[in-house]
Amino acid sequence: MTKAMRAGVSALMIVGGVSLGAFAGCSSDEETTPVTPTEETGVTDTGSAPVDTGMAIDSGTAETAPTDTGGGTDTPAVVAPKIAVVHAMTGVPTSIKMCIHNSLTGWNALIDTPLPEMPTTGLPFGGGGRLAVPASIAPVLPQAGITIYVVPSTFTPPAGKTKCSEIITGGSASMPPTPPAGIVKLNTIAPGSFAAGKSYAVAVIGCPAGQGNNAAGKAKCGPAYDDTANGKAVVLTLDNTTAPSATTMGAQFIHLSPHVQAAAPLGIFASFAVPAGGSDAGTDSAGTDSAAADSAATDSAADDSAVDSALPVDAGDVGVDTGPVAPAMTVTDIAGPVNFADPPTVNPATAKMFTGLFTSRADTRFNLYAAGAGGVKGPSLGSISFAQIEMATTGMATQFLSNNKSWTFVAIGDPTKPAPPTGTDPTFFRVIALPNN
Repeated sequence: MTKAMRAGVSALMIVGGVSLGAFAGCSSDEETTPVTPTEETGVTDTGSAPVDTGMAIDSGTAETAPTDTGGGTDTPAVVAPKIAVVHAMTGVPTSIKMCIHNSLTGWNALIDTPLPEMPTTGLPFGGGGRLAVPASIAPVLPQAGITIYVVPSTFTPPAGKTKCSEIITGGSASMPPTPPAGIVKLNTIAPGSFAAGKSYAVAVIGCPAGQGNNAAGKAKCGPAYDDTANGKAVVLTLDNTTAPSATTMGAQFIHLSPHVQAAAPLGIFASFAVPAGGSDAGTDSAGTDSAAADSAATDSAADDSAVDSALPVDAGDVGVDTGPVAPAMTVTDIAGPVNFADPPTVNPATAKMFTGLFTSRADTRFNLYAAGAGGVKGPSLGSISFAQIEMATTGMATQFLSNNKSWTFVAIGDPTKPAPPTGTDPTFFRVIALPNN
């Protein structure tokens, strides 16, 4: 990996994604009234200038379908799956909005999102956020095939058309319609891909046609890209059952960067580095030689038959301290080597537990290393602080990574693109964190 790519990995002054609760419109064909943002529902456009407030961190409260509290037999509550959507579709670098169709009843029973209610900027590249599942849909979702339509922010709906069902017409419940030009239809997620009570990441990856059947196109769109459209939505199961403790944090890793794969074709390692001991936070005073000059050796014998030994010559000033000494670090792998694959994978399948990550939070690092021949750990590709990951995820300097929860860390983007404020390309590299629980 080049010096420029390593710099891109490390420079992460970035803006993250908005909560996909904003994308969950109505469960009928009627317009809905914007709601007050919450941790679960995220941000809703109220008509004023949009503000990207970042991904909503879920409180862990399960969404359930209502139960009958009256007489007769109560219907068991259905715990809706937790779904986070990640925009890693390098071939569509703009912000995106989404239309979602289900195979049982078409648009209406799942989400027929009124486009004006979405944040104007949509979900930015590299953003991840929670998709709010209405309680009434929780029983239907595991049984339905789900087709996602990606609507770039550059798409202009026809005059007077505000809903997905008005813009993407034709087809039927069992046959998703063909969208108009400018909207990207992804694959259909098979029935049974979502289960009640589970946690998932839906990774939106790939490119439209026309990016080039060459090294640049494959670095942008994936090693198997052949200049035909390969955009897709991939369901990845996150571990929300392995329980961390008050002193441990669970971690998993997803590699969604074809650019990094092109630079590190044998895969990468994702690791945590924590201080092995204390650090030198102070600056030592410089030692000096107060004598202007040392005495010269003299010959004390009158007959010059013997010469006295020379007096010691001062060696110069004592070395000046160069500043704080970086603490020695203990590196422990989350997973590796991990490759960008189609479909991508979650590594490891069961969240790995870590202790001591928050003993010195400011010093702890999330590190990436290139894999060498034989699967050994090679050179470092970058070292990222928890604060940088949190900023990448939410767009705000808010601490949310903690013990007693599990998190999935996702690598996205192109390390050769300078991060803001230096660069303006939205596909610059970043690492975000999704809550498993």
